[in-house]
Amino acid sequence: MVRAKINENGLGKAVIRKRFNGQRRPNDEDAVLHTTELNDGSKWNRMQSITQQRDLEDFLLTAEMQDKDFTAEKQNVKIITSSSSNPFLLSAEEELSTLKKHKENKYKLTVPRRPFWDENTTPAQLHKHERESFLKWRRGLAKYSLILLHYSLFLIQYNSSYLLFFFLTRLEEDEGFLLTPFERNLEVWRQLWRVLERSDIIVQIVDARNPLLFRSEDLEQYISEFDENKKSVLLINKADMLNLKQRQYWAEYFEANNIDYLFFSAKEATIKQESEIEVLAKREQSLIKKNEDALKLINDLTLNNPLLKDSTPAENEPDTSSPESISIKNAKLEEEFNKRIKEVNLSADEIKTRVLSPE
Repeated sequence: MVRAKINENGLGKAVIRKRFNGQRRPNDEDAVLHTTELNDGSKWNRMQSITQQRDLEDFLLTAEMQDKDFTAEKQNVKIITSSSSNPFLLSAEEELSTLKKHKENKYKLTVPRRPFWDENTTPAQLHKHERESFLKWRRGLAKYSLILLHYSLFLIQYNSSYLLFFFLTRLEEDEGFLLTPFERNLEVWRQLWRVLERSDIIVQIVDARNPLLFRSEDLEQYISEFDENKKSVLLINKADMLNLKQRQYWAEYFEANNIDYLFFSAKEATIKQESEIEVLAKREQSLIKKNEDALKLINDLTLNNPLLKDSTPAENEPDTSSPESISIKNAKLEEEFNKRIKEVNLSADEIKTRVLSPE
């Protein structure tokens, strides 16, 4: 019997191609891309930021980290309902009460800590402790913001087999809180842990329009727990959107609270770079034309003068590629840079509010 021809254009093949589109086999050079590629967990979940999950995904991911397995029981159907409400429609009194609760419970929103480890800790032990610590952190958030999580099991018969569905009901909130999206992927936190351990200066980049909204005070506390010599800096991005008076107010606030900060904006540098690229492009075209004319002139002179055909470069011509020449050139550049720095005279107020740019 002739084997049926495989259909390469069917829906199943299209779904598979879509699922693995863009993936490739890793090579040796990829080993240095991340320090957290630990082959722990599913492949799709590694180094992928996950800030929101459906209830079913959250439940299954938590179960996977706990190394738990679930078996469906036939005819065990339970439906749980809850009343719905909109947490964003608040009266003036409720809004004031909610803001007060936010201030009182702000310290409970923390960065997950990496468990203690030393040279005697095995990789398997470290991975297990990291998962347990991360789950404990997740449960801590749920404890303060969510007091109850219900799930329902639905068994649906399909072709003599049973499909198991988890329907997670609405989370009942404690204190009336509703958590904003946060990072739920352990691999991303592992990357942060390793960066903090290996870095001397950690920079938080925040938006100048509301720096305190994006600033993580607990991250600064965590940095000091690693080593008191590690430094945390707040980089106020898009500072071009603030006028001088606003920058002065923010500078006074940061200094009063012992916060190291820098104002930064890439807008002026971007505009300058675009104009420089345009000028360089025109200059390059002009140089190409001049070089072509010069080469044509040299070729004509060489053909007309036989003595120039056997000429060689001067033996005493300096070699600019030698280490000594490069060292002399770098010393001159450094001397010129230091000279320009000394010519910059900024007042104390100008230093506080100066906007840095990538120049």
